[in-house]
Amino acid sequence: MKEIDSRQRRIDNLFKKVTVILKGDSYDIELIAEFTKYLCVLVSGHLEKSIYMCLLAYSSNHGSIEVRNYIDSNLKNFTNARTGKIESLLEQFNREWKSNLVEMRDYEEIKGSVNSLITVRHAIAHGNTIDLSMVSLTKYYDDTKKLIRKIFEITT
Repeated sequence: MKEIDSRQRRIDNLFKKVTVILKGDSYDIELIAEFTKYLCVLVSGHLEKSIYMCLLAYSSNHGSIEVRNYIDSNLKNFTNARTGKIESLLEQFNREWKSNLVEMRDYEEIKGSVNSLITVRHAIAHGNTIDLSMVSLTKYYDDTKKLIRKIFEITT
């Protein structure tokens, strides 16, 4: 989907900018830590919004306007997208969707990354001290992109 791809490109570009800064001779460690937190929140929001967009597109193509309106109003603010919540949501649409998701290659690893991402985002939102490196966040983001691609594939 265009909107998902566009948001992902913007986030990809921000990751590239941080990578360039980190390759330099001198940079502000505290600034990088704050930017890493910002990226964590963006990636989490990207996951939540992408799930919403995939299901809204599905309802537009396969359901009545009433179903689309229901999905739009009830999933617009889908948050805290831990994998258990995602699995449950997909299963409510079609049991096979959940099966397809959990059977994807490297799902346990992806599940760990996504759940860690959401846990860290939650800690950031509540002002807690976190220990998040760009290396870890990059892994979480890569796995989040795999999950989004799979959900898009399942729902189209």
